[in-house]
Amino acid sequence: MTDQNDRELLELAAKAIGLDAAYDEKWGGMLIPVTVHAPDDGYEFWNPLEISGDAFDLAARLRLGIDHNHAADQQRWVSADRNGCEGCYSPVSCVEDEFDECDRLSAARRAVVRAAAEIAKGFP
Repeated sequence: MTDQNDRELLELAAKAIGLDAAYDEKWGGMLIPVTVHAPDDGYEFWNPLEISGDAFDLAARLRLGIDHNHAADQQRWVSADRNGCEGCYSPVSCVEDEFDECDRLSAARRAVVRAAAEIAKGFP
């Protein structure tokens, strides 16, 4: 993925959970204004592509399930899914399947962010 694609994914993921955030070129992630005292300039850094806690929060807020291949499988994959609910929302499923085993956490974070971006694309 290119930085531009990552930026678009992060912007859409933030939109999916209603974050008032802006992309920061310098840090390569989103800055969220905070109302409580912050150590720097009143912003919190948010990047679920790089920070597992941010990805977990994103998955929980959107009620995404995360699934993985069985350890004995030849093909590696990780997916982030949301089942549809008639009249409420459409199902979403994003799979990452081209990664080294040592990059499984990164693949899971990317699957979550991609699923969140797909959800946001359905917003007005």
